[in-house]
Amino acid sequence: MQRWFKRLQSLSWMIIIPLLIILLWQSAAPAQTSRLDSRVARLENENSQLRSRIGRLETQISRLGRGAGLTAPAPLPEVRTSDLANDPMFERLATLVIETRERVSALEERLAGIEARLPPT
Repeated sequence: MQRWFKRLQSLSWMIIIPLLIILLWQSAAPAQTSRLDSRVARLENENSQLRSRIGRLETQISRLGRGAGLTAPAPLPEVRTSDLANDPMFERLATLVIETRERVSALEERLAGIEARLPPT
C-alpha cells in the first residue's frame, strides 16, 4: 500500500508541476501583449507627429516657392572683379554660398524621399 501511495504522490507531482508551468506561462502572456500594444500605440503617435511636421514643412516650402514674403534685393554697387578675386572675405563668402547650395540640395533630396514614402492624399 505504501508503494502505491508513493507512486500516486510522484505521479501527482508530475501533473502539478507542468500545470503550474502552463499557468505561469499564460499569466505572463498578457503582460507581453500589453507592452507590445503600448509600443505600437507609441509608434503610431510618432508616425502621426512626423506626418504633421512634414505637412507643415510642405506648406512652408510651397509658400517659399510662391515667393511669399520675399522682397527684391537691393542693387549692388559696382565693384571690379579683380578686386573681389583677391579679397579673402569674398573667398570665404563664395565658400559659404557653395556649402549652402549643397546643403539645400541635400535637403531637397531628403524631402523628395520623404514625399515618395508618403501615401497619396
